[in-house]
Amino acid sequence: MGHEEVPPEKWNATFESIVENYKQAQKKLSELEPDDSRTNDMLRRASKLAEQGKIDEATELIEQAEQLDLKASVEFEERRKTRILNAAKARAVRARLFSSELKYKDAAELFKSAADLVNDAAKDIYLNMQLNAALMFYDHGNEKGDNKSLYDAVGGHLKPASSGRVKTGQPYAS
Repeated sequence: MGHEEVPPEKWNATFESIVENYKQAQKKLSELEPDDSRTNDMLRRASKLAEQGKIDEATELIEQAEQLDLKASVEFEERRKTRILNAAKARAVRARLFSSELKYKDAAELFKSAADLVNDAAKDIYLNMQLNAALMFYDHGNEKGDNKSLYDAVGGHLKPASSGRVKTGQPYAS
């Protein structure tokens, strides 16, 4: 019975376990739904090999299918990252167009959302988008006298003073 030494008194239980494991493996194999025709073909052939008792060949094909899926997932992640970066850059272009119409607050929100899209995928682009958002909030606050936008421009690090002016908490330089 296989590669392991099994005492005769455990043969029946071991055989039942082998049969159950085989049935479960075949069931799980049939439930796999790869979206790649090559992977699907490999798994179908592996199932047939397993039915013929060629377990080593079947597991080798399943491993090849697994590796194919892993490779595809890495490629997919790279494409996903590129698409997200392109979407963020397109959003930044929209923000620039809003700023050309003096819609600074709308532009700032778009730059912020572009930065959120990028997140840690590309730190330099993320920081650039955050900087542009801050500049747009600053321009909006400066033009409209909107202290909240000026406050948002620096990410909330400054505290509005009761006089309506922005105050850093440090004495003004003289």
